[in-house]
Amino acid sequence: MKNYLKVLTVFTLILGVLGFLLYLLTSKNILSPTLPFLYLFFYAISFLIYKILQRAEKKSTMQFINTYLLVTVIKLFLFVIVLVAFALLYPKDARSFILNFAVLYLCYLVFDIVMLFRKKV
Repeated sequence: MKNYLKVLTVFTLILGVLGFLLYLLTSKNILSPTLPFLYLFFYAISFLIYKILQRAEKKSTMQFINTYLLVTVIKLFLFVIVLVAFALLYPKDARSFILNFAVLYLCYLVFDIVMLFRKKV
């Protein structure tokens, strides 16, 4: 677990540095002011899901698979709720927020898949 937390922290810091460089080099309207909080949001969600899956893995392979599928569905619903709620509450920033959210979602999705396969293979 310590290794996962360390790798997740380094990954998040790298994304943060890349986001900061993007902020300096591009127009400011493609980055949402909420971007630093999105890093924390995805960091926390990734770690929470890792802990849940780690517990399920100790029980059985079938339990792990069922838990993984359930957690993935719940995560997707949570993300849709967050996106819709933000878009309704802050329509002026909705486009950049959704873009930033989608990019981070893809980055953390790839990260989680790589970490899962690294552990399983």
